[in-house]
Amino acid sequence: MKVDKVVFGLYFLLCFLVGVVSLCHFNELVLYLKGGIVIVIALCFFVKTKKFSPVVTAVLLLSFFGETYYLFVKSYTETVPIVLFLCVNLIFLRLSWVEVRRKNWKQSEFIKLLLLMGVITVFVYAILSLDLRDTDVNFVLYIIYSIVFVTMFILSFANLVKTHHRSSLFLVLFGVTVFVSDLFFLLNNYFIKLTFLRTGGNLAQVIGYYFMTHYFLVRKREEEINLIMN
Repeated sequence: MKVDKVVFGLYFLLCFLVGVVSLCHFNELVLYLKGGIVIVIALCFFVKTKKFSPVVTAVLLLSFFGETYYLFVKSYTETVPIVLFLCVNLIFLRLSWVEVRRKNWKQSEFIKLLLLMGVITVFVYAILSLDLRDTDVNFVLYIIYSIVFVTMFILSFANLVKTHHRSSLFLVLFGVTVFVSDLFFLLNNYFIKLTFLRTGGNLAQVIGYYFMTHYFLVRKREEEINLIMN
């Protein structure tokens, strides 16, 4: 059996455990499992590529500390994890923007993207405008995070529609899991406490790492093919 298959098997096992542990309300253990998942995902990438990537390494490190931050500090604050994941989204925004700039866009297509971005931004703002009780996070930070995420998602979706590349598909799927995870987090923490929301949010978050890893792997393969063809 190949090493990468063993690693992915371990990843899915840890995801299953995240679901079980979330149902049992063992919140601290969930953090350990999430940190382990990031490590396993990192191992999978480097086993498959056998190369060091500064971008992937930065994303994985930011994700690891974002997931495990509360294991290292005793005081509870959401600001630091949000900033760490904001940096992750900024990296994906940069990668998506680079892809968008390589394409020739019609004016009508560009206007449609702007309109779609505006609609989604208004939707996200409407959610965040609700009463966020017991939070120490500046509302402006939520807005910045939302704008960056929405822009990244729209650009990745535009790349998918324009190119039909598998890497863009994986990035869009990653964005969907992030959105579900963040939405469930807000609902569960500030509106109504439900096991479904907590478990679903945790599972969406760890499943997102699968799509993220495949985005980097497929993107690397597509770049190698383009170099050969050009």
